[in-house]
Amino acid sequence: MYVFKEFFMSFVEIKAAVSRFIKPLNDNLFKTTLLTLIAVRITQQTDDPSNIVAGLLILPFFLFSARAGQLAKKYNRVKVTRSLKLTDLALMLLAGGVLLTKNIGLLILLPFVFGIFSAFFGPMRYAFQPDQLEDGDLTADNAYIEKSTYFSIILALLIGTLLPVRLAACILIAFALIGFLAARDETAQPETPAPRNTPADMLKGIWKTLKTVRKYPLIFRSILGATWFWSIGLLIIMQIYPLTGNVFNADNFTTAFLLAVYAAGVGIGAAYCHKLLKGIAHTTFVPISTIGMGVCFLALYLLTAGYATPSEPVDFLSFILRVRAMLFTVFLFLLAFCSGMYVMPLTTLIRFRASAANRATVFAANNLINAVGIAVAALVFILLGHLGMGTAALFLFAGVACLFVSVYNCSILPAALLRSIAQTVLEFFYRVTVKGLPNFQAAGKRVLIIANHTSLLDGLLIAAFMPEKITFVIKPEWENKWFARFFSLMVDVYPLDLNNPMSLRSLVDLIKKNKKVMIFPERRVSVTGALMKIYEGAGLVAEKANANILPIRINGAQYSKLSLLKNKVRTQYFPKISMNILPPKKFDIDPSWTGRQRSHEVSNQLYDMMVEMLYESSKINENLFVSLLNAAKVNGKNHIIAEDISRKPMRYKSLILKSYVLGRAFERNFPNEERIGVLLPNVLANVVTFFGLQSVDKVPAMLNFSTGVAQVVSCVKTVGLKSVLTSRKFVENAHLEKLCAALTENGLNVVYMEDLGANISREDKLKGVLDYLLSRKPQNPADHTAAIMFTSGSEGMPKAVFLSHKNFQANRYQALSVIALTSADVSFNALPMFHAFGLGVGTLLMILTGVRTFFYPSPLHYRIVPELVYEVNATVLCGTDTFFAGYGAMAHPYDFFALRYAIVGAEKLKNSTAELWMRKFGIRILEGYGATETSPVISINTPMYIREGSVGRLFPKMTARLEDVPGIKDGKRLFVSGDNIMQGYMFADNPNVLVPPKDGWHDTGDIVEIDKDGFIFIKGRAKRFAKIGGEMISLTAVEQVLSKLYPDAVQGIVAVPDEKKGERLVLITTKQDVDLGEVRAYIKSQGFNELGSPASFISVKEPPVLGSGKFDYVTAQKIAEAQSADA
Repeated sequence: MYVFKEFFMSFVEIKAAVSRFIKPLNDNLFKTTLLTLIAVRITQQTDDPSNIVAGLLILPFFLFSARAGQLAKKYNRVKVTRSLKLTDLALMLLAGGVLLTKNIGLLILLPFVFGIFSAFFGPMRYAFQPDQLEDGDLTADNAYIEKSTYFSIILALLIGTLLPVRLAACILIAFALIGFLAARDETAQPETPAPRNTPADMLKGIWKTLKTVRKYPLIFRSILGATWFWSIGLLIIMQIYPLTGNVFNADNFTTAFLLAVYAAGVGIGAAYCHKLLKGIAHTTFVPISTIGMGVCFLALYLLTAGYATPSEPVDFLSFILRVRAMLFTVFLFLLAFCSGMYVMPLTTLIRFRASAANRATVFAANNLINAVGIAVAALVFILLGHLGMGTAALFLFAGVACLFVSVYNCSILPAALLRSIAQTVLEFFYRVTVKGLPNFQAAGKRVLIIANHTSLLDGLLIAAFMPEKITFVIKPEWENKWFARFFSLMVDVYPLDLNNPMSLRSLVDLIKKNKKVMIFPERRVSVTGALMKIYEGAGLVAEKANANILPIRINGAQYSKLSLLKNKVRTQYFPKISMNILPPKKFDIDPSWTGRQRSHEVSNQLYDMMVEMLYESSKINENLFVSLLNAAKVNGKNHIIAEDISRKPMRYKSLILKSYVLGRAFERNFPNEERIGVLLPNVLANVVTFFGLQSVDKVPAMLNFSTGVAQVVSCVKTVGLKSVLTSRKFVENAHLEKLCAALTENGLNVVYMEDLGANISREDKLKGVLDYLLSRKPQNPADHTAAIMFTSGSEGMPKAVFLSHKNFQANRYQALSVIALTSADVSFNALPMFHAFGLGVGTLLMILTGVRTFFYPSPLHYRIVPELVYEVNATVLCGTDTFFAGYGAMAHPYDFFALRYAIVGAEKLKNSTAELWMRKFGIRILEGYGATETSPVISINTPMYIREGSVGRLFPKMTARLEDVPGIKDGKRLFVSGDNIMQGYMFADNPNVLVPPKDGWHDTGDIVEIDKDGFIFIKGRAKRFAKIGGEMISLTAVEQVLSKLYPDAVQGIVAVPDEKKGERLVLITTKQDVDLGEVRAYIKSQGFNELGSPASFISVKEPPVLGSGKFDYVTAQKIAEAQSADA
């Protein structure tokens, strides 16, 4: 049933598309062919048949257009349209019969009859069109009609010129029947009484129609402009016949060819203009198009004046081989192209701006004015011809007239010419693409436009590509600068001191006058590549003026020579630039807030809008390997992107080539396996293996070798792996022989990379090189699984977490929206790639952004890591609190001199660690928060938004939900949703069954508080609460208190059963001389519940720690339970 429904819907859509194409095609094909047959083939004995035919076709528009507009308003349009289509069919069949008889008298009258029909049918068709379309689709439908119209004209010219009359008549009759059948499905509408129809009423109707349309200056001017287009077209049609016969001395096929060239040029110009308009009706390209028309007419004059007419008739081939004839054809096409560019926005504006109440009247006025204008133009051209002006002179006259029209257009649209030139130049050199232009219209009239400021090009880009003239706020000291004076020719410049509250009032008043005003909230060009400080002045203006906010994202300009990032990114002369116009937004402000509160909230919301703008316009629906290819294009294939302890830097080109070759080897060796296990250390081979699997659409399952044999075997069984990739050298150095033996015993194919590398065939290499040269892209879509991760197992058996390309991309772009990273940065990544933090942040975020990354196999080497960070001039270091505490204790005060970002996650940042780093290195640690299930980051403190004790604010476009937990008063359980949330879990007790998160929400299991500014404070895990004496005690909170008492110790708290109080706490610590009395006193002095005091402690030399750096609570629980059992 579903398949049948889909097929039926497709059939209906195809039928509608065919109907839209056939209606204008049939209408214009019949009339144009008829006129061509009359003018060229049948009435050759008359002196000037084309003029007579044109006059007979135009006259009904003058006589009946007003009456047609009344009918379109008064009668049911559907019934009238059906009646007119029946009349149309009858007339076409009658005309076909007359053509077969070649009765000249009746043929001459046919244009008059068809003119009457068109005068009535036009208002019906075009008045009905906007009711059936969305505003954004109107220009597309107009372009569709224009293309089918000019296609039908080309076809008609060929039929009317080249085919025998009777064969042409038969073809027309066939098309008439097809056209009638294509127009039968309409919907009924209510009907109103018809108006009277006396001669006086007809004259009143004409006057009323003209008077109505004069009330709308833009529509009236657009109609006059369209009339000029039809007048120019009439001149071409009237002169092509005598020009071909008398000047070129060419045959009828040449005539049809030239007319077809003109018709094709108009159609292509209209289609190209539709592409430039991007769904919005505006007049930016009207002035430059009229200038182009004038220049082309002057060129046609020069090419036809003094043309050496051949003494003998020439065929088409001889004609087209003449240089002048060839140039004439080219400029005729360019004239038509400019004409199509000129008329397309005008006809769209007429249809778009006409309201439902006066639409029929507007279209009737359009027909009436067009008819009068064409008639006047025809009379002028005929009169000039009788005064002795030849075709060349008429072209000169038309060219001068077009230039005068262009002067008029520039006078009423002073900014349009410069904007169209700027847009054309920018589009040519920077290949600018603009998305979301309908959002510009949807924003309304009272709008504040905000954009990120990436280069000196930004202002010009916005001025050129917005569909109308806007107001730019500039600094007062720029007002008299040369660039400001030039800029003021395209936009309205408004000098303003945004630091002056009184100045802001004037801007508020300006926006209240329904103005669209542009402000860069950063007030300066970015020197970081990301958002800089956001000033609240722009937001306060929008809030006071009750204006919509229209965010615009400019991307790519930061790589131009006009950016201020020349030493931070690889700049180009002409990088590709994109502009994304996002949906309009408004502030959500509580009216009861005071001025300071409102200012603070506006500042926060404006910043959130800006970062959401950056994220929403990012390419999150992109395959990871495609992003690697794009990163190489942006940063250069020779950019060094990775290095490890072998100290052999790898460039993008080497990484991509090796990935392709290795990928082909994987494809050959594992043809029927989609998921492949990866058991490798944090070295370049692991990176190449990961991207090699991505290149052939295979999914790497990143195995955590530090969890133990049972856990790894459980992981491979959970996701149904058949093969695991590892390294013989790594297995020997890490003493993983038992693990590999266990995998083999469980039926796994353990493949050593040394063996696989040695067996790479010549075919693999050739295919890999070819893939590299062709930049072959993998086929997996963004919603396909990109990698399988496993939870840490800190609270039980690891779960398999499926993460898609979109999950990783979303988290990457969320991070880049709030953290400034460039290709000048260097990241030191000691976190293993089986760790979500190590893969998502340490590897993918860095490599796909162009950040050079140094991979180190172990984060536990507290003396070596700081020395290497110093040696490679690392600017980014990520890790856990445990690792950072170790680095802080062992490092020299100057080891981290280049560090810009020190980011801690995966476990709570202790105050002692943060204080140590600030005191010893002068570095503020940025604490983040995440989970494997969120790819991995949920929130992070940033240099711009940081709050002590918090883990930062939610990433852009993530949503949080808090739920109460019985017995817990301090905090609530956190649920999150967003694009970075995993595809789902696979559980050890239910292998190969993907369980997606319920309704897209992930239960973090964490108890948190979120303050009014959105900062998240972790109170503990829901599972890490103990019920002691009837009260819920947070084990995490106890750990935080004890970290202040013993800042140098690695420790954790677990709960074991207790007969009296239900549970009791056990402290597992590396401190050897713990005094429980001292502990109880300190906990009490900190104002914490005394029930949270540990009842006992266990001193250990080596703390139980997972490979990810987290405290291993499962092992700690076993140690505590074993001691409790012994006791």
